[in-house]
Amino acid sequence: MLQGVGDYRIERWLAGETPLVTVRLSSALGALPAVVVYHGFAGKKTDNLLGLAVPLADTGFLAVLPDAALHGERAPYDFDVRRERDHDGLFLACLSGTLEESERVIRCIAGRQEVDAGRIGAVGVSMGGAVVLALACRKLLH
Repeated sequence: MLQGVGDYRIERWLAGETPLVTVRLSSALGALPAVVVYHGFAGKKTDNLLGLAVPLADTGFLAVLPDAALHGERAPYDFDVRRERDHDGLFLACLSGTLEESERVIRCIAGRQEVDAGRIGAVGVSMGGAVVLALACRKLLH
C-alpha cells in the first residue's frame, strides 16, 4: 500500500520513444531535482516503483519512471516465451537497450522546465541497478 504525505501530480511523458511516468507533489513549484528510477528485468515502470517515487516526491524531487527497453508499453507480445527460451540473451538485449536510450532520457528530462538540469540522479532495482552503475561509470549523472 502506498503511503505518502501529500497530493501528487502523476504525468505521462515521452523521451523519444521511451515512455515515462513522473511523480511530484501537486504543490511543488519551479524546477525540481529529478531522480530517474529504473526497474528490474521483466518489470515495468509502475511495478513497485511508485513505492520509491512517492517518498522521493514527498521530499521535493520529481521522480521519473521509464520503461526499460523491451518492457512495459514496448514489450513484445512474445516476451515471456523469449525469456524462457533465451533468458540471458533477452536480459542483455534489455540491459544494453536501456543503457543506450538512458542518455536520451536524461537529456530529455534535463531540457524540461520542471527539472533542475544540474540536479539529476538515478537509482535502480535489479537490472535497473546495473543501468545506474553503467551510467555512473559514464559520468552522466550530476
